[in-house]
Amino acid sequence: MPTESPLLTIAVPTYNRVSSLEILLRHLAPQIEDAPEIELIVCDNASTDGTPQLVERLAATKVVDRYLRSEANLGMDGNFLRCFENARGKYLWLVGDDDIVVPGALARVMEILRESSPDLLFFRHSVFDDTFLPKPDDLQERSTPKVYHDAKEFLHAVNRRGDFAFLSTLVVNRDRAKAELQIPLRELEGSLLTQLGWVYSLLADLQSGIILEERLVAGRGGNSGGYGAAKIFGVNWHQLAMRVLHRRPDILRAVVDDHLSTWFPAHWVAIRRSSTQFHIEEAESMLRSCYGNDLKYWTHVWPLVKAPVGIAAAYARLLRALNRLL
Repeated sequence: MPTESPLLTIAVPTYNRVSSLEILLRHLAPQIEDAPEIELIVCDNASTDGTPQLVERLAATKVVDRYLRSEANLGMDGNFLRCFENARGKYLWLVGDDDIVVPGALARVMEILRESSPDLLFFRHSVFDDTFLPKPDDLQERSTPKVYHDAKEFLHAVNRRGDFAFLSTLVVNRDRAKAELQIPLRELEGSLLTQLGWVYSLLADLQSGIILEERLVAGRGGNSGGYGAAKIFGVNWHQLAMRVLHRRPDILRAVVDDHLSTWFPAHWVAIRRSSTQFHIEEAESMLRSCYGNDLKYWTHVWPLVKAPVGIAAAYARLLRALNRLL
């Protein structure tokens, strides 16, 4: 049973994924035994499968500390906000219900939080398809934590390794985030990226960010979309960044630059290949409406959207290689 003010809240937003949720909680259970500094909450978005029965059974064994079930589906953003608002910990770790916290990862996270008290802690992830098979050596090669005090350097370092939108690879100082918020988070609902509201608020006044090279989370592969990706990671993302970071135009400029030059080369070709409903003209029109006046759109994004997928893939590899040199 956690204390009234735990150091870390692990919050799992879920909806109708009882099988994946059970796997996640099974891997988490031995890591949180006798850990009063940690609370585990599950925010259920009115699931209609066996989620309530699963979580209630685990709550009886003290694996889940609190089960928050909505009477109606709040949408993804609403459920993320419910996690943020109901967490009691100084730190918040949102973990996707189909991801896995690998064995030993939680102890490593707690070690960093106790020793360094960062605003943001980012770590790497691996990808699995159908079955997660832990590798015994994954956590034996411990990396030296890389500490950043410059927000732009931290941003660039994160984007070279992943991205802020993959929520399971990021632990945030919730106490500081609440203090730094410039707009009500409820105003970001509908973006499907609401978690970036508190992440970018911390980035705007970063005191310290830490990156671990260890792969502490395993994410399920194949979670991409074509037309939706242009709307979410083009239009919605741009609008959210401008709203949250408008008082820090230098950070906003850095965020946009990195999004165009690193996120799109890393993800866009996979999105095109995985989607059966990818509409090139519609996607390009949406993206151009946001970034058409930015040179990096034309040099880093437009070819990935318009070129035949084979050529786009080769160009993306070239861009990623150049990013590694910078």
